[in-house]
Amino acid sequence: MSKNTIICEERWSYVVFLQGDTAYLTFLTGGVVEVDHSVQLSESELLSVKANLAGASDLVRRLSSNQEELSARELPSPIWPSKT
Repeated sequence: MSKNTIICEERWSYVVFLQGDTAYLTFLTGGVVEVDHSVQLSESELLSVKANLAGASDLVRRLSSNQEELSARELPSPIWPSKT
């Protein structure tokens, strides 16, 4: 398995990380019941996050409010980076 590199994270909310050469955003949504979502980031999205770490929060808000886009991009199973 590839080593994970965390780009940024907000504890209990989201994490942006690299797994090999591929960038992912995994985030939580919900209220009483939390749901994890993972999407693969495009190169431009990754560059945006690296340039401005608030970009990750913006991306989470955008995906959380647009179920159609989230459904189209969401991975079958959420992935979280290993911190070992």
